[in-house]
Amino acid sequence: MREFRPVPKPEPKTKAKPKPIKARSAKRAKDDRVYLKLRSEYLTNNPLCEARLIKCTGVSTEIHHTHSGTDRNKYYLITPTWLAVCRNCHNEIHDNPKQAKELGYLK
Repeated sequence: MREFRPVPKPEPKTKAKPKPIKARSAKRAKDDRVYLKLRSEYLTNNPLCEARLIKCTGVSTEIHHTHSGTDRNKYYLITPTWLAVCRNCHNEIHDNPKQAKELGYLK
């Protein structure tokens, strides 16, 4: 009579840790360095909010990109597509896209 011997379970394989996804590509990092310089110059040359919507503070602190979605990368560094805006106006533009398109703040 044969003796029953359980088959030993194989050791679990250790999975290699997945490599983390880069926060941004090398090209985007390069574009961002250029953008920061352009942004600083643009806000210095345009200290007043260009939108002047409800609750406007009057002082520009941000850049609004008029092209969004798939066009955003295409126009990311093109300053004529930018608006120097205050935080309140920037919120208003994004909270009311229909009105913003009518005013030419979104394309």
